[in-house]
Amino acid sequence: MGRLPPVQPELVTSSTGYLVVRLGEVMRERTESLLTRWQLTARDVRVLGFAAARPLSQRELAEVAGLDRTTMVGVVDKLESLGYARRERDATDRRRFLVTVTESGQRSLGEALALLAAAQDEFLAPLSADERGSFHAALERLFLAHDPSCRPAQEDSPPANGASA
Repeated sequence: MGRLPPVQPELVTSSTGYLVVRLGEVMRERTESLLTRWQLTARDVRVLGFAAARPLSQRELAEVAGLDRTTMVGVVDKLESLGYARRERDATDRRRFLVTVTESGQRSLGEALALLAAAQDEFLAPLSADERGSFHAALERLFLAHDPSCRPAQEDSPPANGASA
């Protein structure tokens, strides 16, 4: 059997795509390990955060969180079983159910987000404050360019469910 060629890290680290993907993996691993105390994943926190902002249907949550509907059902089932969220009938449309965050869910989300913010600060510690700002701005610009489902809502846009205001 032949020998493996010597490792040349610059062949990999010269790729911006590789660096973005690998840093995302490292951050996800850290995030997931921190969230175990609440039995949550990064995806669960994302959904809980959107639902905490305002009650949304599962379909709307799936859309803003970038998940398919089947996955969203599983996430909401899990959040319900943990006592962090519940499905409630929409008072304006009895056919719809809205996902709302419970008091326990609000508390756990707040604690988790505080811990994640501290972990993010630690992760970004090698960068100066100016570099952090530039890095975030560049990532946000790329994110908005490539993930239109999460662009900020415009003041004059109709509600996500298509109903008139």
